[in-house]
Amino acid sequence: MIRTKRASRILAGIVWSTGFVIATAACAPQVSSLKVAPATPRWSSTPFPASVTVEPFRIRDGGYLLGDEQRLSEQFSEQGLARVLHDHRAFARTYSGNGARASTDLLLRGDVVARWNPNGVANFFVWWPGGLVLAPNWYGTRMEYFADASIDLIDVRTGERRATYQASTAHEVIHRSATPGPFFGAAIIVPNVVRGARLSRPREPYPGVVYPVAYSQLWEDIAAQIVEERSGVYASEARAQRERCGSQLDLPPRLGQRWSEFVRCQSNYYELEAEVQLAEGSASVFVQTESGSRISVVDDEIVRWEKPFASPARGTPGR
Repeated sequence: MIRTKRASRILAGIVWSTGFVIATAACAPQVSSLKVAPATPRWSSTPFPASVTVEPFRIRDGGYLLGDEQRLSEQFSEQGLARVLHDHRAFARTYSGNGARASTDLLLRGDVVARWNPNGVANFFVWWPGGLVLAPNWYGTRMEYFADASIDLIDVRTGERRATYQASTAHEVIHRSATPGPFFGAAIIVPNVVRGARLSRPREPYPGVVYPVAYSQLWEDIAAQIVEERSGVYASEARAQRERCGSQLDLPPRLGQRWSEFVRCQSNYYELEAEVQLAEGSASVFVQTESGSRISVVDDEIVRWEKPFASPARGTPGR
């Protein structure tokens, strides 16, 4: 008898634990893509010889942002396109923030339209009278989220638009109930009528699970388009440079050499780091992003060349 009671308690504990785990998992909103994800691109093994600034994109409200601008901004800044371009080493230098640096070659500027489709009528009927057949449990509350981006690539020196990239994502958040509450709520009508009516707008947990997924995919898509488009441009420029420079390509600098002559035959990227005062005069200091070597130039003449002991971090996004 004692063994039977003990076995019953153990069995009840197993059933309760299993039910708790299932209920916990079932209650978490799940996100699925409504579009086929684009194929993973072949990222370049070496960065493009250019620097780019990613300006903060405008967020245009297509409905139901509900004061989510702050949470959305996280996906546009720290986790945004600049971070993706940096992680894939697309450019020699990648910056983020308002306005391009004086030395930046390119600028990415654009906007994103964010839009929720709550499917309010469908969700209402899921909860009532759908609760009588436990529709919230097996079908769940469903809401769609769309993001459409249009991004321009601008040449900072000329102000001309070099390319436009467009991408969109579509996701659905599915939130299934794990309790029999919908059945009893539908049976007495009022609770699930109220619940269904409140689902005409996205609830608090939904943006938190949708935004990271949607914008991660959006930025990856835009970055892939940039790399594909720019690859042809820089490959063509590299071929022309090899033909033009011949044996002079990528030779080390010489003191007294004209900077304009030196840099035109360099496949390595040199970025203007600072303007400083030296004994030789007012100098522009250029840094080679891969090695970290520094060249000081006064009136288009190379007056100093400094080699670092160690290479710096490559292409870190700045502000």
